[in-house]
Parts: sequence; C-alpha cells; structure tokens
Amino acid sequence: MAEQTDWSKLQSLQKMYKPGIDLIVQGEYPKSLYILLSGRLSVYRHGVRISEIRRRGDYIGDIAMLLRTPASATARTETDIVVIEIEAGHVEKLIQHSPGVVISLARKMAERLADLNNSLSQLVDKSYKPEMVKRLQEHQKENISGRTSVVLNLDDLKDYKREFPDGKKLLIQGADPTALFILVSGTVEIFKNSKMIAVESEPGNYLGDVAVLRNKPSNGTVVTRGKVVVIEIPLEKVDAFLNHSPQIALSIAEKLAIRTLAINELFLDMKVDLMKDTKINPEDLIQNRLSEFDKIGKEIFEILNIDLH
Repeated sequence: MAEQTDWSKLQSLQKMYKPGIDLIVQGEYPKSLYILLSGRLSVYRHGVRISEIRRRGDYIGDIAMLLRTPASATARTETDIVVIEIEAGHVEKLIQHSPGVVISLARKMAERLADLNNSLSQLVDKSYKPEMVKRLQEHQKENISGRTSVVLNLDDLKDYKREFPDGKKLLIQGADPTALFILVSGTVEIFKNSKMIAVESEPGNYLGDVAVLRNKPSNGTVVTRGKVVVIEIPLEKVDAFLNHSPQIALSIAEKLAIRTLAINELFLDMKVDLMKDTKINPEDLIQNRLSEFDKIGKEIFEILNIDLH
C-alpha cells in the first residue's frame, strides 16, 4: 500500500507544545489523538521512563482513543514539539473526510503489532523466561470485547463473498498475501513456523490485514477448518476500497488495537520490572550486554523502544 496521508492538509489542526507537558497521562482517558510532526516526547510507565517518541507521523494516544480505554502510559514533551491535535469529539468526523488519516493509523498499528508478535514468537520458540510467556498468555485471555465502535454489515460486501473447503490455505507464511480477508463464518487455524498459535472463528475479524497494510509477506499461515465463508478483497483493490470505505479502515484499526492491547501493557510492565531490578536506564538496556539478558532479550527491548503507546 502506498503512503496515503499528506499532513499539510491538516495544517489547521497543528499545535505547538513546550517541554514538560503531559499530552497523555497514564490511567486517564485521552482528550485528543496526536500525530507527531517534529520534536521528542518521553514515555513513562508507572513513573519509569521506558522509551521515547520522535518519528514524524507517530501517533500518540491512538489505542486509548480507538478503544475508549485509559492510557497505558504517560507521554511527556522533552523538547518543543509540533503535533496534529484531533480532539476526541472530532475524530470520527475527520475520518469520514480524510480517509488517509485512518489508513495511516491502521498501517502504524499493523507495524506495532508485527513487532510485538515477532518478539512473542521469539519468546515462545526459545523458551525465554517461561513465566513471562505464561503471564502473557493469561493476559491475552482477558475479556476485551465490546470496545469497537464500528459494526460491519457483511451483507453489504456480498459481492466479495467466497466459500472455501476444509484445508484451504488463505495465507502462507513468507508469501505475499493475495487478498485481505474478513471472516464471515467458519473456523481457521493460524500457524507460525509450523506451530498452531491461534484459532479464529469470530465473524468480522480480519485475516491478512497486517501483511497487507505493511506491504510485507505474511507472518503466518492461515488454514480453513471445515467450510469457511469470507469476504475476499483482492490485493490490487484494497487501496481504493479503504479510501472509499473509511469505516472499513477504522474497523481494521480498532481490531488491530485490540490485538495490540492484549500484549502491549504486559510487555511494558516487563520492561519496567527489569529496569527497576537492574537500576539502569532503558538506553543502557539496549546499549550494554548484561549477563542476565541474552540476545532475544535485547531484541525485545529494542522492539519495545519503538512500541511506545
């Protein structure tokens, strides 16, 4: 997917902040969604500085805003910054008139989820700190339903409806996706490195969204179990489809946010705990090779330093 968003079109929403301002506060509902244009912010979890935000186009408060949940961390300005500030009450209206914004948001969410999934896969494959993996699995089982605002009418997409028999591979790990799928009925199993990691049967859930949004090969293999009905949007039609149906893009962003939230807070807490135990800064965790952390541990912290929200 090509880049969709021209931030210059949102100049009227630009705002400057001085250092020392908390744009997002942990435990509170965000008043606005922010998109960073310039400057740097630090991210704090339980009062511990865990990472920073400094890349143009990064979103601040997106998961909390999408799912209407309290923020999982505090974002504090470290320098003069310039952001696009979208007040909570105006987000839906902006999405309707600027589909590129929500497509960009969905793409950022896909990148974040891919990073977290990769780190989780490394944990599972190499049995790094099994007790942490157990905590993660338990955290993923928490009830986070009912947080999405978009309810798709799948009948409106009947022209794209297709039925597949048992054993059909909709996505293949390492191969480019051919389409974006929305599950209508039936069950699919998801495999990574030949290990089944999930079973999906909820109508309205997306398959292949992360790979399509990132324009990357699929991270897993998705196989039908029994008869499965899906909405199949061919890859070459996805861009036009999302631009003409911003509610679909918003739905994807919300679903990605739910999946990200299921593992994100626990990873942040793991990082806080380890920094407290070692009494060093997050930068030192990445820079120095400590005896209690192996290569996988360092990769996880590098990932978490990117995953800020």
